[in-house]
Amino acid sequence: MTLNDVLEYFEKNYPNANVMKVPEDSPLELICEIDPAIAHPAYSVAIAAISSSQPHKHAISNEEYEVISGTILIEVDGVVRTLYSSEKINIPPGKVHSVSSIEDYSLIKVTSQPGWTPEDHILV
Repeated sequence: MTLNDVLEYFEKNYPNANVMKVPEDSPLELICEIDPAIAHPAYSVAIAAISSSQPHKHAISNEEYEVISGTILIEVDGVVRTLYSSEKINIPPGKVHSVSSIEDYSLIKVTSQPGWTPEDHILV
């Protein structure tokens, strides 16, 4: 998927959702909050379009990544795995992780428990 494909996909499927671009001017990640933690702090769900992400961890959140489309390389605490469409991985709190897409962007459903907050997104 190209950047324009991602933006069209989000607009078509989630027209009222908040979309964050990281970084804003030349995004390597686009995060579409489809069920944000602000609605219920116990969990959140987002669709992430990722080209590559910076290594980070969460102090309290457990995350599940499910590949919707594309192929990703995910590194968790130094171990790299390849995930394909419909495959999932669980990432416990404290585990340093990052993603690289084989394509321009891959789509990943990200479920966080408790819900994702900027304060719990710790770059390393």
